[in-house]
Amino acid sequence: MVVGAEEACLLTAAEAREWRYRGEGSMNLVMAYIGDKEGLQGKVLRLRKAPIDSDESFKCASIEESYAFLQRQQFSKLDGSCLPRGLLVLVSRDFLASVKSSCHGLRPAHRLTRDLDLTARSGWLLPDLVSVPKELLVGSKVFLGIEIKPKCGTLPDRKLLSSATAIKAQVSRYRMMQYEKLRTGKITSISSYDPLDLFSGDLLRMQTAVRNMMQDPQNVFRVWVCSGPSSAIRHLGSEEELREVLGSPGLSRSWESEEDFCRLFAKVVQHSKVLVRIRELQALDALDIENIYHMHRCLANPDEYSEADARSSAPAKLPPVGDWDRLIEEYLIAHSAKDCSVIFTLTMIDKQEHDSSSIMSSAKSHGFELVDESESCAVLYRFGVAQIDLDIKLRTKIPEYMSQDSRILEGYLEHNADKC
Repeated sequence: MVVGAEEACLLTAAEAREWRYRGEGSMNLVMAYIGDKEGLQGKVLRLRKAPIDSDESFKCASIEESYAFLQRQQFSKLDGSCLPRGLLVLVSRDFLASVKSSCHGLRPAHRLTRDLDLTARSGWLLPDLVSVPKELLVGSKVFLGIEIKPKCGTLPDRKLLSSATAIKAQVSRYRMMQYEKLRTGKITSISSYDPLDLFSGDLLRMQTAVRNMMQDPQNVFRVWVCSGPSSAIRHLGSEEELREVLGSPGLSRSWESEEDFCRLFAKVVQHSKVLVRIRELQALDALDIENIYHMHRCLANPDEYSEADARSSAPAKLPPVGDWDRLIEEYLIAHSAKDCSVIFTLTMIDKQEHDSSSIMSSAKSHGFELVDESESCAVLYRFGVAQIDLDIKLRTKIPEYMSQDSRILEGYLEHNADKC
């Protein structure tokens, strides 16, 4: 069966038992394949969610629309080698119902307001960025899969903002949002993680960022351990579990120290240069939502809100109206990049393995790179931009983004009035 230009299979209820819950974002649920079909091994399936409460305001592009958006926009702006393309597969309603049932009791409580969309026709089949090829799982070797959600690593230009919102040019959006999440009960403490540290390129600041993510992961840091096939991949839910794995025989003893691990992982992230590429996408938000909102409002309802209205209400001097469509589109692409995740798969190899041409040849054929760590060992890693929540952002949600921006700012100012 064909979906678009890609060949795809139809997944039915009988095959649902071959898929295991891996994780989810706000809009999508991810299942990992654990069966023996060669074409599906090492794959995950991304499935769209829908609100359980039909009254919830829910504006979300379909899987098909998100897939088309990624091919059209993101691949032209982000190196396709780190952004798996995948393909669409048809899914039956019975398959989705069986998957939904198999996930019962495995999903985090804060995600239960949305469930699988049983009316969806397609799922998105993608490489499992955590899965490790069998030929690399030699002896007691352990691989770690680390997902980071770096968030926004840019600040708006002060000239684009009003005097009342100028603080946005100094404090990262993630740091501001912490106070809104605290007020609404989504978190119980303020994280020290700052995306500006991670995106800085400075190794010491990046190490600090990794340490802060580990200490208070929220939704920006997750770790899996892989010592076998997909069915053996285990999510580590606490710092204690991570410490235990870092001290296992399958990893170098230099990883036993949490601080050593933070330094090493920061070095891997720096070496990959993936955050440089993501930041370039985020920088497409050239005008900030405070100005984009007024441009969108004018284009969407020109009879009710004129160009003159937009220009008089926006805090910055707006460009020619002929550029507005393009700038709004670039803002939405940037907004999408601020939600993306990156998954790294890494392990330590000793000098003997490093010198083994067969091991290194196999590793490189599967996309792994080498980061020298010491005379006795090195880090073998690969990475990919995950697409759990890398979705098309709809123009119709721009008023919602503006309201959210205002709430985030208000929450921050309420707790930090003396700093502004």
